[in-house]
Amino acid sequence: MWEMLHPGVLGAAAWLPLALWGIDECAAQRDWRPLWKVAAASALAFLAGYTAAWIVDCVIAVVYALAGPERRRVVPGTVAALAASALLAAAELLPAIEARSLMQLEPKYGPGAYGWRALLAGYFLPNWFDFNPGHPTNYEPGCLYFYLGLPGVFAVLYALWRRDWRPYVQPVVTLAAALFLANPPAWFLRVVERIPAVEDTMQPFNFFTAVAAMAGLMTAFAVDRFAAARPGRRVPWWAAGAMAAAMALWACQELKVWLGNGGRFPSRTDSVIAMLIGLALFAGGLCAWRASAGRRRALLAAMLLLAAGIDFKVYGSGRWFNSQSGDLDAEHDPVGMHGMNKEAFDALRANRTYRIVCDEGASPYSTDLRFYGLTTPQGFDPFLPAQYRARIERWVPFRTNRLFFPDVKNEDMLRALGVRYVITHEGAGSQAFLAASPRFRRAGGMDSFYIVYEYLAAVPPYRWEDGRADPVRVLAWKPERREFSVESATAGRFMLVEQFFPGWRATIDGRPAAMARWDGAFQAVRVPAGAHRIRFLFRPASAEIGAAVSLLSLAGLLAVAAGVGRKRQREMRALAVTATGQSG
Repeated sequence: MWEMLHPGVLGAAAWLPLALWGIDECAAQRDWRPLWKVAAASALAFLAGYTAAWIVDCVIAVVYALAGPERRRVVPGTVAALAASALLAAAELLPAIEARSLMQLEPKYGPGAYGWRALLAGYFLPNWFDFNPGHPTNYEPGCLYFYLGLPGVFAVLYALWRRDWRPYVQPVVTLAAALFLANPPAWFLRVVERIPAVEDTMQPFNFFTAVAAMAGLMTAFAVDRFAAARPGRRVPWWAAGAMAAAMALWACQELKVWLGNGGRFPSRTDSVIAMLIGLALFAGGLCAWRASAGRRRALLAAMLLLAAGIDFKVYGSGRWFNSQSGDLDAEHDPVGMHGMNKEAFDALRANRTYRIVCDEGASPYSTDLRFYGLTTPQGFDPFLPAQYRARIERWVPFRTNRLFFPDVKNEDMLRALGVRYVITHEGAGSQAFLAASPRFRRAGGMDSFYIVYEYLAAVPPYRWEDGRADPVRVLAWKPERREFSVESATAGRFMLVEQFFPGWRATIDGRPAAMARWDGAFQAVRVPAGAHRIRFLFRPASAEIGAAVSLLSLAGLLAVAAGVGRKRQREMRALAVTATGQSG
């Protein structure tokens, strides 16, 4: 599940079963109150932080309700619950809406990236595409690896063999809708293009997480129906033992390959053979389990769980992640930066109010600097303001929707952004220019993979607009608070190279001050003559209002959930009284 390695997608997908549970209970009990689970699941999915994945949960919940029973009652209730979830998530939703007002938007919903043949191979065959440790770099481009595992493949074949489609209608319809939205036809793309709010947020590949959820539901139905069917006759003890031993041996062989002691992982045609062997053993084990009792049944159940678990561990999700060998904690030293001389790192930390830029293809990722409390104008911001992007592109173009590399030869750019240091390494990027330029000098010793160059004409990212030399002293430098002591004989504008972003406030001597734009994208305040204390504070009112709304909504949700619990207790007591009366 390559897409699901994104934690926001994982977080949203984790709550989808809770929403489906509420929909099922609403239909079975003909009561709207179990839909509190839909509201809670939607809010928690949104709070996971990835809106495109949250949209998947909302769409799938509505389609699931449409495909199920009691739709006249369930569908309006589901839609209302999803709408109510906005109140629960207001603590994050309101600041996000505020930030989006300045955000550089771009279309995200487009053609599906995966062909049907690649999908079928990825779902039903273990490692058809070689995604395992040691795979070559020229792996199948653009393929999706969403292996269902032995229980999932067995469930599909069993459902086809039984030809009783009634239990599967609801998940199959929902699965079909998810695949449609994951691989949209051209006419549907033209429809979405007319709805910018959807086109700029929804992403097609996220709908494959819903396919996985529906496949899991269908697997549960099929295995449950198979287990409930009456066996023809009991299995002899020796046959049950032989089947358990065969599954254990096969699982050990798979683990041996995974641990690197059993040759290469099977792929392509070999993966078909591996699937057929594993599936035959799993199906045989299920048959033996169904026809056994007592300890033999418990032993077979353990072997089935072991076989399914190891099969999915070896061939299942996240192959790219598992392909990385070694301990990644070594990438982050407890003190200092991995690959950087201590003297150079200490210089960065001692002057962390200045900005640092990462040379193209020759330095750490700009986002890695956050681990060390360092700042860079290359923030890779998902809420990138349009004004900031426009200002940067007066100097250099963006390479992607969020990424740009500064021109270290452009001193106007370096000074405007408050850049003092450039990180590069020997023989790469702009290192040759930096080494030869008299405007830069190397910081730190020679025993360093990453080389740090200091820009000698740097100016701090906080200063008087007119360049006056009046004293400025930093009192606080935190991500959410910048505070300065200034003194000047005349009034003037004090500027801070911090994005003019919703939620920032300014005060002078504790009194609110009007904040204005500087250079189109940054912050500035007008300061009267004399000595003053200036504070820039990030505290969005939208977050405070949203938190209050979320707390009130949570209280209402808990009240509804408690009401459902009390109703269930009354029903159980009534059933107990009825049963007692009948027995008497």
